[in-house]
Amino acid sequence: MNIEYPKQYDTWINHEIIYCKNPVFVNIPENERLAVWKKIEDDYLQKYDTFIRIEFDWCSSGIWEPPFPGSVSSGPMWSVETFYSLPDSLIKRLEEWVDYNDNSLDDKNFDIVLSNNEGRNIAMEIRKYIPEKIYLEYWGFKEIIIQNGLVIELDIPDFLKKYIKTS
Repeated sequence: MNIEYPKQYDTWINHEIIYCKNPVFVNIPENERLAVWKKIEDDYLQKYDTFIRIEFDWCSSGIWEPPFPGSVSSGPMWSVETFYSLPDSLIKRLEEWVDYNDNSLDDKNFDIVLSNNEGRNIAMEIRKYIPEKIYLEYWGFKEIIIQNGLVIELDIPDFLKKYIKTS
């Protein structure tokens, strides 16, 4: 099998599979790794121009560009000013979510479930404002798309379910 994205493959094998202390991908037998990667190439890397994840990290914008869906690596951060044309109300909501999380260390009432729900809901709203050729996720490999006019979050693809840690 020919690897079409060798840089991402190298990242996937060395960072995600072999050396990662908190991997997303687990239990992939060595003899199945290339076939799994080829499926990722075919279903994602060839289909999309860019990959975006909405994810909290301290003092960040919350908008990341991982090298491929589900990656442990967040990749470079986008600023809200350069990230397409989001309405001011959505930018404010994203910034408030990031601030809520930034202040969570000192907040005994911090609600992680509430935060995750809001982050996911923000990602669902962002989907409406970015091109279809941009892959979007909040949770790894749970792609957010517009289908029949509705924003939905797809489940982890069947070919990956047995290899992905979901908790």
